[in-house]
Amino acid sequence: MKKFLLTTLCISSMFYYLNTQAQPTQEKLPKEKSTQTKPTKIIVLTSKGGNGHMAACSVLKDALPDCEIKLVYPIHDTFIRVLDGEEWYGTLLQHGWIRTTNFIARYPGEMIMRYKSSSLKKQLTNILEQEKPDLLISVIPLINYPAACAAERYGIPFILITLDADLELWLSNMKKCRKHGFLKNNNFAITVQKKTPHIKHQLNRKCIPLSCVHEVGAPLRKDFYTPKDTNAIRKEWNIPEGKKVVMLMRGSTGSDKMIEYVKTLIKNDNLLHLLVCVGRNTKIIPKLNRIKTNARVSFSIVPFTPKIPDLMAISDLLITQPTPNVCNEAIHMKLPILIDMTSTCLFWETPTIDWIKLRGCGKEFDSMSKLNNLVGEYINKKKTYETKTTASSPYFNTEIHNLVMGMVKKIRQ
Repeated sequence: MKKFLLTTLCISSMFYYLNTQAQPTQEKLPKEKSTQTKPTKIIVLTSKGGNGHMAACSVLKDALPDCEIKLVYPIHDTFIRVLDGEEWYGTLLQHGWIRTTNFIARYPGEMIMRYKSSSLKKQLTNILEQEKPDLLISVIPLINYPAACAAERYGIPFILITLDADLELWLSNMKKCRKHGFLKNNNFAITVQKKTPHIKHQLNRKCIPLSCVHEVGAPLRKDFYTPKDTNAIRKEWNIPEGKKVVMLMRGSTGSDKMIEYVKTLIKNDNLLHLLVCVGRNTKIIPKLNRIKTNARVSFSIVPFTPKIPDLMAISDLLITQPTPNVCNEAIHMKLPILIDMTSTCLFWETPTIDWIKLRGCGKEFDSMSKLNNLVGEYINKKKTYETKTTASSPYFNTEIHNLVMGMVKKIRQ
């Protein structure tokens, strides 16, 4: 582990020298005004590292059907000449290197992005000058101070759509925003699912007024709102009759932890069928296939699929890590959740448990020895479970649409 951390620091140092080529200074260009009605053009800063960011972009397109939306990948584009950090992120998560991921994100990762702030401002300003959008939106952490500065320099509003219950990385370097005028002229907005005490404290530390912060609910894909034929879905996925369905999921990247889950749940006394969602971590499939099933507990292996809404519709229980995207989807589908806290979690995901406790829809476990008892306790709770938030996605879509159109209308006046 020490060798790995030392290697990480060396790689971080390389970024300083290999990714700091100066770009010509760009002066602010006035936005072109036209008397003709044209669709609102939006640049969205996003990432392919993890499925949550791209899922949020998909929801934005549904919420803003009359807008022209272009996706930009600033973190990938900045560091691709050295290594693909987004790919490394997925690999570390697959193999359970959570402490290493936390360390990289919190120290060398954030340090590098702060160091790159000036060049990112120029890079993003160039993009805005070239694309001439009406609005800049970010759905990713770490780059939001230079993004806000680029939007201010170009003269358009900036919206930061956060996806986590912890905003430490989302607000990186954002305390400097207090020196800028956009906090006072309403050209800057942050959206959160819920203004929890933890989030309010983080905003206060960055001197960001709550007047800039909007509660908008969770961005959920429209597939979570279409009617489901559960009998047809069970037949499609070959679910044995008379068995409760337990969904095992650790994000789109998957995790080696699935093997431990299955080995533990095979010993359960209930009639269960496990949906083992391995995501993109298909290397663990041979190991899973070697696990012997019995008459009580069977399982299916589910690779990466867009049919998660269908699978949640037929499931009676979800076992997962505190991933915001997955947990929000399960909460909407009235699916009880057991949160795995047997090992270290990503620090920005841990506060997701606050959302779950707020709705009373699940429980965390800190030992695998407790899992089977908790499954027995929660496996029949789906029918009686009622969430306080039953329309999160329409609420999100409506709020985002109103926020975007309001800010764009003001800047066009």
